[in-house]
Amino acid sequence: MKTRLVILGMLLGLIIACSKDEPTPTPDPEPIQSSEKQMTGFRFTGIENNGVTVDIPGEIDEQAKAITAKMPSGTVITALEPEVGIPNKAVYEPTGPQDFSTPINYTVTAEDGTSRTYLVTVGVALSQKDILLLIAAANPGNTLDWEETDNLSDWEEVILDGNGILIALHIGDRGLNVMPPEIGQLGSLQRLYLYGNNLTSLPPEIGQLSSLELVYLRDNSLSSLPAEIGQLGSLKVLSLTNNALGSLPAEIGQLGSLVRLVLQLNSLGSLPPEIGQLGSLEELYLSSNDLSSLPAEIGQLGSLVRLVLQLNSLGSLPPEIGQLGSLE
Repeated sequence: MKTRLVILGMLLGLIIACSKDEPTPTPDPEPIQSSEKQMTGFRFTGIENNGVTVDIPGEIDEQAKAITAKMPSGTVITALEPEVGIPNKAVYEPTGPQDFSTPINYTVTAEDGTSRTYLVTVGVALSQKDILLLIAAANPGNTLDWEETDNLSDWEEVILDGNGILIALHIGDRGLNVMPPEIGQLGSLQRLYLYGNNLTSLPPEIGQLSSLELVYLRDNSLSSLPAEIGQLGSLKVLSLTNNALGSLPAEIGQLGSLVRLVLQLNSLGSLPPEIGQLGSLEELYLSSNDLSSLPAEIGQLGSLVRLVLQLNSLGSLPPEIGQLGSLE
């Protein structure tokens, strides 16, 4: 019996000793929750535009925490539901259809509870008639006889294609003083006739008319051209006779399709060197200006056939003019 007690005591002591050597178990760490809350996408699907269903993406400005979208003319924006892209495990609000007549705040909440808010602004493009009526309204002394109740096809100054898209606008000799920036929204316009008005400037938005091929602006009072005119990649003819231009923007050299440039009866004292970049130019009219010299780069106009320079103050011509192999 005594022996058994001794053995039992030894075993108990061994168990206690072993238990002291075992490390204390540590609890499992709490899972790290995501803080991702950046809006990754925002678009409206199934929007009708001239009989075609399209998707309209929102432009996300992460720095300003703002989203903008432009809907086609005539779109009803009082019950639109966007598709919203957010990180995994994040949520956003509001959900469902919304009235975008006024800007709406969309908030993205990350898994860890932090949030970020974006102001969403949705606009509706003006119709072609709306834009033309704005031109008339900006010029109260004009002679345009346009009424909101008219059909666009009834206006003699307007030429439409078979789909009712405005492709030419003839508003010469109509007493216009201002061209509003909304003209830049006539994205299909190919020919623009604005001669014989009182325009002193053009809006930068004219550079948005990517389909424009012909522009006639003679007999106005333009003292300068916006740099954005260089964005008119389809432009073939630019007529600016009898204005008050004292210089040309360097961006005019970007008009790679330009074939005819008419600048006579202005006040040009020089030409920018970039004019030598007009590789398609065939006709250049510069008579009746104040030119005392020509840039050497004029010799780069390899397609130039006609160069008119009379009634200036030229004392000499640059040697590079001898490089004009097509000149007649």
